[in-house]
Amino acid sequence: MNHFSSDKPQIFTPPAFEDFRGYLTLEDNTLMQWCVDQDFCGEAACAVRYDDPNLIWKGSEWPEDKYIISEKDENAMWLKELL
Repeated sequence: MNHFSSDKPQIFTPPAFEDFRGYLTLEDNTLMQWCVDQDFCGEAACAVRYDDPNLIWKGSEWPEDKYIISEKDENAMWLKELL
């Protein structure tokens, strides 16, 4: 099975936006893969809480459900702390 064939949904994110991403999958066993053009620098990485009320998720309503959130994202900053 070729998971990465051209008939699978793909999104291109320009380099200027590659640090601003989040994922919500709506089906079990969803496979996510992303490619980057630089090495990862953990010291420079930061995260904003996914449920921060100051974030606007255009065109998306978060389904009322139980989410699996990573420890890193669960302990992320609020947007106002970052700014």
